[in-house]
Amino acid sequence: MKKRTGMRALSALFAILLVSMGVVPAMAAQSDDETLANRLNIQSPYFKSTDKVTDSKVIPIDAEKYNKPMSKEEFYRANEEYIKFLTKQFGEEIATKMVEDAYIKATVHPSEVGIKSLGDIRQILGEDVYIWPYVSRDTVMDDSDGPANLIFFNRNRHQAAMDFINTGQWNTALGYAEYSMRGDSPSSLAWVGSSGTGGSTNQIENGAYLTTRYHMVLFDGLYDPDIGYWCYGNCHYETFQLPIGHVLSDNCCIYGRNFAFGFADDYLNLDDWTWVNLFNSDGWEWAHDGWGIVLHMG
Repeated sequence: MKKRTGMRALSALFAILLVSMGVVPAMAAQSDDETLANRLNIQSPYFKSTDKVTDSKVIPIDAEKYNKPMSKEEFYRANEEYIKFLTKQFGEEIATKMVEDAYIKATVHPSEVGIKSLGDIRQILGEDVYIWPYVSRDTVMDDSDGPANLIFFNRNRHQAAMDFINTGQWNTALGYAEYSMRGDSPSSLAWVGSSGTGGSTNQIENGAYLTTRYHMVLFDGLYDPDIGYWCYGNCHYETFQLPIGHVLSDNCCIYGRNFAFGFADDYLNLDDWTWVNLFNSDGWEWAHDGWGIVLHMG
């Protein structure tokens, strides 16, 4: 895939270069891109001042139109294979408590206790790529189990996962089923799942389930004639602790995104990248800075 630089990204780059030289154009002080450059605070060892940066387009939608709360039976059925693994690994008593706690966490939503809904989507780089920039263990937009922070162009989910796995440093991962929403237009949005069952490439890991790992949860996107197939998801760093399960630490989504990006830059066929402000750090400020990265794969 050819490297492509959008006009907004070029404007952001130009603003950054001017500021670095001590030159601030009179008109630039009011521009969206100059404001974006001033807001930029990406905590990544791979970020350079010459990188392309841009905003995603925020599009409000009616969350209630898409919310489909899962029943307890549906939650247990969606995670049946993972529950069997937990029971075999830790015994029925501990596994039962872990799954019950996970179900309660997944289905008690902030909107029920007075916190605003997360009912809006993002358009990425002006393409026909529309995503809800979160992952959730329930098919509702009022809560999230984490923010999205990775988007792959020119790869579907399976292809992106196998790129990592084929290096010999990543493996398929076990975890609860996760969900997100995407479409090629605001009117075509649909829920998509990522089951964490053995042998599936929906979820992958670098590390070990019972200690620490970088855990990547991927969702299939669609096909676009300009960028090919695309997919997206979340990568985070986590530690296993009984009887809780996997525990997230401060900056875990920043660490995960940066690790995945650095790994792709070092080992995969990465043509180019663009930092995209996904505006999805609300409620996740301790873990995430709101920025994702589009990986333009070759």
